[in-house]
Amino acid sequence: MGFSRVNLEWMAMPPFSDFKTWNSLDGKHRVIIIRRGGKASGERRIEQIGLFKKSEISFGWQEIMEATKIITEENQVEKWVSLSVRDDIHGNHITPRAEYFGVDGIGILLPYTSFSSPKKKEEHEKMPYDEFYALYRREQAINGIRERGELPSYIDIEKTVEKFIDQINRRDFSQPVLVARSVSREEIKNIDMITRKKYDNKK
Repeated sequence: MGFSRVNLEWMAMPPFSDFKTWNSLDGKHRVIIIRRGGKASGERRIEQIGLFKKSEISFGWQEIMEATKIITEENQVEKWVSLSVRDDIHGNHITPRAEYFGVDGIGILLPYTSFSSPKKKEEHEKMPYDEFYALYRREQAINGIRERGELPSYIDIEKTVEKFIDQINRRDFSQPVLVARSVSREEIKNIDMITRKKYDNKK
């Protein structure tokens, strides 16, 4: 298993729009790198790298983890880590997307904002939906998608992204590491204030 020899360094991405996809030789894993913006001074720039695993029983790919860096028009840096999770609170046919938003190097786990659901392949059309969704959940567990209870409330976002990029560069497609981070009450207050301000400005 491997990729063509390419430079996947996270911080070495040039400031122009780009979209690249690499598939593993066995066709089961995919790495996507997206770079947008940055052509002009003060322009918003987005850099993303994601690891995906092909589903054997449904159409499409399962997101294992994705890291995002945004440089705003004001030249502020925002970092995100997102991943699919197994959480049957909405039913076993729904896969939420969990997101960590970085504040001063600390990633805070946010409430779910997006969801997906599998689509049957033809060979599974006659399978009862409950049985199909249970099979899909088992496949997700094998593919490295975590349960909600496994997610720490806070992570060291810098170390998490660093380990993720290193793992991809080594062509290691095991479950990425979330580096848990303990936080003080003062840090929690600061995180809450910044995240509240961010989302208030979006309203």
